[in-house]
Amino acid sequence: MEGSNGPHPQPLPLWRGVGTTTTHQTNKTEISDYSENSDYSDYSDYSDYSENYQQKTTNRELNNNNHTPPPGRVQQTTTMAKGKVDALLGIVFGDEGKGKVVDVFTPRYDVVARFAGGPNAGHTIIFEGKKFVLRSIPSGIFDEGKLNIIGNGCVIAPALFMAEAKELEDAGYDLKSRLHISRRAHLILPTHRVLDRAYEAAKGKNKVGTTGKGIGPTYSDKASRIGLRVGDIEENFLQKYQALKARHEQILSDLHFTDYDITEEEEKWMEGIRYMSQFPLRDTEFEINQALAEGKNVLAEGAQGTMLDIDHGTYPFVSSSSTCTGGVCTGLGVAPSSIGEILGIFKAYSTRVGSGPFPVELFDETGEKIRNIGHEYGAVTGRNRRCG
Repeated sequence: MEGSNGPHPQPLPLWRGVGTTTTHQTNKTEISDYSENSDYSDYSDYSDYSENYQQKTTNRELNNNNHTPPPGRVQQTTTMAKGKVDALLGIVFGDEGKGKVVDVFTPRYDVVARFAGGPNAGHTIIFEGKKFVLRSIPSGIFDEGKLNIIGNGCVIAPALFMAEAKELEDAGYDLKSRLHISRRAHLILPTHRVLDRAYEAAKGKNKVGTTGKGIGPTYSDKASRIGLRVGDIEENFLQKYQALKARHEQILSDLHFTDYDITEEEEKWMEGIRYMSQFPLRDTEFEINQALAEGKNVLAEGAQGTMLDIDHGTYPFVSSSSTCTGGVCTGLGVAPSSIGEILGIFKAYSTRVGSGPFPVELFDETGEKIRNIGHEYGAVTGRNRRCG
């Protein structure tokens, strides 16, 4: 492109797309090409992409020579820079199949970390014939020997976390030694979920179409500097909980939204808090930076997609967190200079859940066929995904 002072330089790409449009098989894992909630097709090792990735990184040093991949996995030979954070992000509206791709790439990394979002993000993986929906736990948890981290940019619902973790433990996976939780991550209270419903009801026809999991109100409290964090479990927790709960109840009263009962949910929530306290609650930003200083590699697992970013998405029909590369830095506590590769995930078609603009949406038989073949239903909510 020409300008008044000569040709303008071409902008650098923000990501490299990884299309989930081919299928391959191993004897251990099935990976869906269609969506994060699809059981329809088989495992993809993304061989075409891996070859391209290797060509672009031939000057990098291999950092995982001593790692033996799990049975059924292909040994990774791609060279990598030491001490970098690679980010794997959705580049549309989420539901691109990120969790499955993370599972494919995990053998290359020492640490897998979630940096944003909460139980509104469901990453579906079928491993050894069993289906798992990971809402808060990183998808690298199936690879023994890897450290998994729930970063400071995440929000956690204790009861849902407990159910998710116990399902994995019952399947034989050791979590308590391999899953660390940031003390700075915020907790989703039962009243946050009630507030979510109240705020949506107040918007009427302009509602965003949230999952109702309390994500937005929790991030609102974080920005208002009144939120309850994981680290608060360790000191004066009940006092802090009751104070925030009372504040929420006052807001609900002001909104005339009083038809709710959280008694049973609160009991389960407290049980989840006790269960969470059994896990390593750490200053994970220091752990991650120490790992980088030691030359280890980190994979940052994104949630939702670029078009749902709180700043750069289709506002106000967006998520409540930063889903782009900047969110990796703030959500894990790493410097921009620590970012290595940025991998963008997309499907051969598009989907969207909830309200908001979606110009390519199909309302005909083709859209319905895509939904049925791709099993395009929310992994967390079960809602029909809009297809186009």
